[in-house]
Amino acid sequence: MHESVLGLALAIVGLSAGGLPAAETVPSTSEFSAQWLRDLGSDDFRIREQAADEIARAGAAAIEPLKREAPRMDRESAVRCLSRLEHFSRASDPETAQAANAALLELETSSNPAVAELAAAALVKTERLPPTATLRLPLGPLPRMNVQLSVRVEGRSRTTTQTINGQRTITIEEDGDKTVIEDQAGRNIRVTIRKVVNGAEQTTEHSAVDLEDLRRKAPEVARLYEAATQPKQAQGVEQLRADLKAKREKANTAARAYLELNVERNRMRREGKTGTPEYEALEKRVEAAREALRSVHRP
Repeated sequence: MHESVLGLALAIVGLSAGGLPAAETVPSTSEFSAQWLRDLGSDDFRIREQAADEIARAGAAAIEPLKREAPRMDRESAVRCLSRLEHFSRASDPETAQAANAALLELETSSNPAVAELAAAALVKTERLPPTATLRLPLGPLPRMNVQLSVRVEGRSRTTTQTINGQRTITIEEDGDKTVIEDQAGRNIRVTIRKVVNGAEQTTEHSAVDLEDLRRKAPEVARLYEAATQPKQAQGVEQLRADLKAKREKANTAARAYLELNVERNRMRREGKTGTPEYEALEKRVEAAREALRSVHRP
């Protein structure tokens, strides 16, 4: 009887003649994050999309791994990492947004030129480039910036197209949904679709070498890309051209003024003139030039 009672007790608590059973191994958050980051470079589109979704759901916990691994990745994977950080920098949670913004600021000084360039572009896009940010400029004449901007409103849909030195960004907003299309002369296509479903935001990203590649990977997204990028007949062509030329000239003037003031500010820093009245006055001029540049791109 004692043996049967003991056997029943052992069965209840899950013991065996060999002692306690081995505990089930549960992967840590860092192990999960590492796998997601590796999957961002997968050749399989579905695996990349799943990894991006998992990272998006991880929220603030993914920021540090993204910042740490981005400089070690190939350019395409780094683009996806920086895209996630840019997304987190616009989060409604202040702590998440602040952490992502800090990560972008750190990556903006990365020794990896591609990552530094991507981080700087993300900071400018989110309008969080700090007043003390240093622009890396080549020696010699300042580069010429070719800026084009157009806005089209049809019913409840608003489409903004911005092209800077051949890099085109099309933003389509309608009823809280937002689609961002980025490409360069029809290549290096990236489409980000954000929808609000039952009060929750859902974001999907698609990247392709060109339109044919996008058609193979995501036919519906390819049709959306074609609809957004196909030329449309406009009324008052001459007036539109004149308006566009005026905006382009204004943007070029504002950009050149901002860059020249940054060069002067960096020179004064190297000479140890920070804290002087001249430097303080220059800081105010830099901020005014920054605001003028931003206002050009506002509709």
